[in-house]
Amino acid sequence: MRKAASWEDLTDNYLFCSKAVDPQYKDLRHFQWHWEKGEPVIVSNVLECTSGLSWEPLVMWRALRHVTNTKHGQHLAEKTIDCLDWTEGEINIHQLFTGYTNGRRDWLAWPQILKLKDWPPSNLFEEQLPRHCAEFISSLPFKEYTDPHKGSLNLAVKLPNGSLKPDLGPKTYIAYGFPQELGRGDSVTKLHCDMSDAVNVLTHIAEVKLDSDQLTVIEKLKQKHLEQEKRELLGDDQDGETNFHQPSGSNEVAIANEDGISYGSELIEVDKVKINQGDLLFGGDASDGALWDIFWRQDVPKLQEYLKKNFREFRMIDSWMYRSLRLYLILQ
Repeated sequence: MRKAASWEDLTDNYLFCSKAVDPQYKDLRHFQWHWEKGEPVIVSNVLECTSGLSWEPLVMWRALRHVTNTKHGQHLAEKTIDCLDWTEGEINIHQLFTGYTNGRRDWLAWPQILKLKDWPPSNLFEEQLPRHCAEFISSLPFKEYTDPHKGSLNLAVKLPNGSLKPDLGPKTYIAYGFPQELGRGDSVTKLHCDMSDAVNVLTHIAEVKLDSDQLTVIEKLKQKHLEQEKRELLGDDQDGETNFHQPSGSNEVAIANEDGISYGSELIEVDKVKINQGDLLFGGDASDGALWDIFWRQDVPKLQEYLKKNFREFRMIDSWMYRSLRLYLILQ
């Protein structure tokens, strides 16, 4: 078990955690008990149940290049989002994956935080990366619910032919990032409300080393960004309207330097994150993998009330903040 939150009046305040190789992991009834309550379930080491296909970026690039050259000719440029200003651009996949490993900087030496936008599309994932698609399906826990093709308890699989079905994926979320928040341009997923239950599998993370000179430049730029944010927040006019910079791109899912895959089928958070075995109760070091901040269902009205009351404190706000994926809550 792992502690979920510090609620004084909550007796059942822990999340169900298991390993994919544990006998208890096979207990479908135990999972259903938590799922019916709307609780996230954590299953670690799911990739140990697969064939061991590498998720290294350049391995994926070589697989993609082979299929693309064979079937469609060579076109390996894809749309990306620059998380600093939400502008959309295009980059060669090989350059993107190289930057994932080695890092990229803009002309001011600020870390360039990029993420792929809807790549590859759900309907093309199996065609463009067939082996990785099969590897992902084989890693899914509780396949009765999570298998997008054969899940016996997956309602989306039971819809009749010709009906409008939800996008079950799978799809990748690939982005750059850092364990420390940069303040601007962080490739985090903004606050949002999922319209269906989902599975997330963390398949790869990589660390980009920064030297002391780079860290010094970043700290100076962070101060400039902080001053600019203060000026934006003080941009209220006399009518109570606030002038916010509107982003030009949408923010989807991005966790610090990781390739993850997700599809809307089932409420599970599955990750291959290192866990301190001596501190399972409170979790391990968040910098070891992905970090999900999940709110209880019963807290949604309180969260909406808080956002409506304090919306002027946030940048890049529109009328439906928690649906637009443009807002991220931090401890401050």
